[in-house]
Amino acid sequence: MTQDDKIMDAIDTSRATLDAALQPSGIQSSKSSRVPSSQPPPPSPRPNVVHCHGRVDDWKPWFLRNEPSKILDLCCGQGRHTLHLSKTYPHLQIFGHDQSGYLVSLASDRAKKAKLKNVPTFTVGDCRKIPYPDNHFDFIMVMGNPLVLAPGGRVVLDLTDGGYMREHFVERSWEWVDDSTFVCRERQLSPDKLRLSSREVITLTDRGVVRDQFYQERLYSRGELNLMVEAAGLEVVPVALDLNCGWGSVGEMNVADEVSKRQEDLGMMAHRMIVTAVKPGSSNADGALEASSSAIVKAPGIIDNFKFESLVLLLGTRRNHDKKHFVFNLCDEGYDNDALKELHVPATLEMLRLPYSGAGPNCLAYCYDKGIVNRTAHACWKYCEAGQGHQGKIKYPAFIKPIKGDNSLGITTRSIVNNVDEVTTYMKELNGLGIRDVIIQEYCRGTEYSVGMIGNLATGFHFFPILEVDYTKILERNMAPILGFESKWDPTSPYWSEISYFPAKISEQVATELKNNCIVLWERFGCRDYARFDFRCEFGRGDGFEAPGEKRGLIKLLEVNPNPGWCWDGKFAYMGSFEGKDYKDVLGMILKAAHDRVALEESKAEKGGI
Repeated sequence: MTQDDKIMDAIDTSRATLDAALQPSGIQSSKSSRVPSSQPPPPSPRPNVVHCHGRVDDWKPWFLRNEPSKILDLCCGQGRHTLHLSKTYPHLQIFGHDQSGYLVSLASDRAKKAKLKNVPTFTVGDCRKIPYPDNHFDFIMVMGNPLVLAPGGRVVLDLTDGGYMREHFVERSWEWVDDSTFVCRERQLSPDKLRLSSREVITLTDRGVVRDQFYQERLYSRGELNLMVEAAGLEVVPVALDLNCGWGSVGEMNVADEVSKRQEDLGMMAHRMIVTAVKPGSSNADGALEASSSAIVKAPGIIDNFKFESLVLLLGTRRNHDKKHFVFNLCDEGYDNDALKELHVPATLEMLRLPYSGAGPNCLAYCYDKGIVNRTAHACWKYCEAGQGHQGKIKYPAFIKPIKGDNSLGITTRSIVNNVDEVTTYMKELNGLGIRDVIIQEYCRGTEYSVGMIGNLATGFHFFPILEVDYTKILERNMAPILGFESKWDPTSPYWSEISYFPAKISEQVATELKNNCIVLWERFGCRDYARFDFRCEFGRGDGFEAPGEKRGLIKLLEVNPNPGWCWDGKFAYMGSFEGKDYKDVLGMILKAAHDRVALEESKAEKGGI
């Protein structure tokens, strides 16, 4: 028996939780007492999976009328629960998603070894942005993005009972993982009692200590979880299970002592709590119409997307017209993940006369076309990468990129061209991607900077510290220093992992020049609330600290980014961290800038100023 097969019996307790939720009956084990000891007890065999006897009357008919149902195990890790469900319920479509490629690879290997008839689908990525469309899943285990949960679908959270652990955690314990491996753990509660810190020493009997590691786990109470679930737009559903299986009337599970045959340290599995929630609403987008007091005719050609479509229909009714609304527009990828339709979202809000954050449709349309950006910027500010004309007039090295687009699609190391043949070759490659309109620019080989700003012309601006892109590790690999497609979408590429950012070391004069020119560009393109401007020096640093007689390279505009990526690890978040602001502070600043702008516009409208 391999070590992978000898999984701690505490995991079986968690499996029992799932069986109680998905299966009406099972087998109940007898309870035995635990014997404390200061020495590691002898290893004992891993028990078979023990099903907790319980009933969830409202879940059973749901599964029967939705076959085959789609279930997502979010943060699936090694796939323990995913594989168990695939084996036990072959009629279901099981999916697993986790950020760790290593753990997902283990899960995939285990699925192959198990020779399952119903092989689960595993994916790797950030669990806050999973690769599935809206309304895709009927059931999600662990907290996920509620947008992908279909209306009427359920979420199940199986977590440690934080309140219980605060009072009953074991400070020191031993546990045999298999016949030759035991673990010693020491635990301590943090001063704020929100986290349990653990030291874990893993020892092999024939090799000695193989790992000494520290970690923390957040302790949540049921009240905290309920608030988080409700804040996500879900409705908490009480868990009603048979008390004979070790469940409390409010979904507390203390059956671990009963199913554990070894009677060793159960740790975070000792006392669990189950929180279930349902996504409100009808599974049909037309349900939004039924709730409306006015007859709305569905416009033809609208992509069927429940979340956005229902929002538009409801906000556009007369019943809601007079209510105060404000939309925090976070759609930086475009409606339905189509960058060409990024402007469609604010355009729709404009037609509904709803105030919102960020740039308007005209600004987004202008800046989507890099040719327009270059020509306009060159007219009002000479330091811009001018597009080049006929191939015979191109100054090499040059840089090729799509004239329209977003997210660096079509920008790779092959975008840098040194002759006509390379231009022709890369143009054919882009044509294969459906990209035919490109701009060929001067390739600037100097330092790259970004300027982030929040505010508006009427209320003033806040400039973050100017960001500098650090390509040191990329250059050490003799790779081209660019932020291309690989840096955003290929986790295996050095461009993903070995590019870093830090506050730029430039003179006050150069910083002031960049900021003043950004204000000119902001006004010209009609940016609102927040924007980012990317620059690159034609050669050298252009930082204003040149030696006497040394020529200073010109810092030239690369792109104007209205509504730049607001994600937690994006450039905007980095800029905020340079001055001690965390992610929520930066989002708060964007909201305040939008609020101040809207309040000023409404004030002028009331006074007849506009």
